[in-house]
Amino acid sequence: VKALPKGSVIFDFGAHSGYFSFVATSTNPEVVIHAFEPSCRADFLSEHLRLNSIKNVHLHRCAVGKEEAEVKFDGWAVVHNPPNMNSDLPKVGFVKQVCIDQEIQKGHLPFPDLIKMDIEGAEGDALLGMKEALSKNKPKVFLSLHSEKLQTDCLKLLKDIGYHYKRIEDRKSTRLN
Repeated sequence: VKALPKGSVIFDFGAHSGYFSFVATSTNPEVVIHAFEPSCRADFLSEHLRLNSIKNVHLHRCAVGKEEAEVKFDGWAVVHNPPNMNSDLPKVGFVKQVCIDQEIQKGHLPFPDLIKMDIEGAEGDALLGMKEALSKNKPKVFLSLHSEKLQTDCLKLLKDIGYHYKRIEDRKSTRLN
């Protein structure tokens, strides 16, 4: 993040209460961050942004996927992927899901330069919904994967569009570039 030039765009998918977004903006206040969080944790992020007068983080209260839709959300994850932690979060019913390629085509979002994604098993669908952005712009991708099958599927999709990857931790974290 520190090495990104002024005006670079970061997408923080699964922003939660904003830890990554805050570290990123503290490390490089010249970046623009789009933080995506469909859960009630977005309320904490919104309040943190307000209390700290942070203007370069834009909060999007929605999920990301392969298509625009209203999706069932259990407070932590899109329901077609069972939650694996924080089951104490309140049930929220249905949330808006956006397709990143469509949002970019509509002019609602810029192309990203860096993507951080930790969306509790929905990473495959989200990547499918941003294939064009990934192919055209080749942003750096930091991806947290929640199963061996998901890892296989996501890495295949990314390899097919020209990405190479490196693990950055022994716990199966992978850095894509």
